[in-house]
Amino acid sequence: MFVTVLMPVYNADVHLEEAIESILVQTHADIELLIIDDASTDHSIDIIKSFNDKRIRLIYHTQNKGIRDTLNEGIKMASYELIARMDADDISHPWRLQKQVDYLLKHPECAMVSSLAKVIDKERNFVTSYDPYRLNTYYGLYFDCYICHSSVMYRKSSVQSVGNYSLEYAEDFDLWWKLSRVYKIHTLQEPLLLYRIHDNNHSKINKRPEYDEAERKIVQRNFHYLLGDLTQIPNEYIACYNYSFKSLLLSGNFNEVRLCMDTLDNINRHILSIENPNRNGDAILCSAKEKKRKILYELGLSLPYFQMIRLLIHHQYYSLIKRVTLKKVKRHVVVKRRIIREMMSKKRKFSWHVLLWNN
Repeated sequence: MFVTVLMPVYNADVHLEEAIESILVQTHADIELLIIDDASTDHSIDIIKSFNDKRIRLIYHTQNKGIRDTLNEGIKMASYELIARMDADDISHPWRLQKQVDYLLKHPECAMVSSLAKVIDKERNFVTSYDPYRLNTYYGLYFDCYICHSSVMYRKSSVQSVGNYSLEYAEDFDLWWKLSRVYKIHTLQEPLLLYRIHDNNHSKINKRPEYDEAERKIVQRNFHYLLGDLTQIPNEYIACYNYSFKSLLLSGNFNEVRLCMDTLDNINRHILSIENPNRNGDAILCSAKEKKRKILYELGLSLPYFQMIRLLIHHQYYSLIKRVTLKKVKRHVVVKRRIIREMMSKKRKFSWHVLLWNN
């Protein structure tokens, strides 16, 4: 089964050679590596041309078109039905394509398969695992982009049927959600990609505010789909659901915190009730409970003691009260010890100066 590996390139000469090599040494060798250079001004073209492999098909732009248009052009030009995405700074494990092809051949109803990933830095040192709290992929996509872009393989016809990539920013998040409305999607529970973060990472560094705003709009769209177009979820709630609590807690309004969590319960009920090819009640329930437990735990650590108890009792998470209390006590002890050490250090320093002065 032949596969088109679609790799857009823009000023990626630092890590490009390693990314290309990781595709050319795949155990699944029946590939077309379609590289589209989006008017790079560095040595990217020279690096691509240095590879003497007939499977590489190079297209280059004379003017920069941006990631969305470049990807849609690549989908249209792809020679094969199965398309694997690959970024010019990441590294695919040698067996990645084979495992994904095998899964899609075995599951013809599935439109896209992704994998977990390991996050590395520019020197290839391990940073963390890209495995967002092991949430069910379908459930997680209501809140955030829980799929690493360059870990996916999808069917060309399925992507075209939902309108390809539509947005200039967070284009992957939008496409995964559109696909998950009408097709089965799946995430292989093993890391088949090394996802690199570095100073020149366009999507994560240079355009971070634009991507953040696009992602918030997508999440609002997702919630409108669930709750109705007139429902407007505050940005503070959306941030909280993605484990960023500062903006919600800044108001100091406990009722707002409780309403935020009640809204999450309502969202979870609608996700469970709505028909979808990816709907798995047990998996959704498990993921919903895990998300809520993690949020309540982190909120409990930040709230005053009695507000924490009220919140956890209201949501019947009694077992968390002991865990959060113990953590609060440990934090308090650590802070007290640090303050005492600083005071003793200042006292010793003061006494030493007094001694010198008296002499």
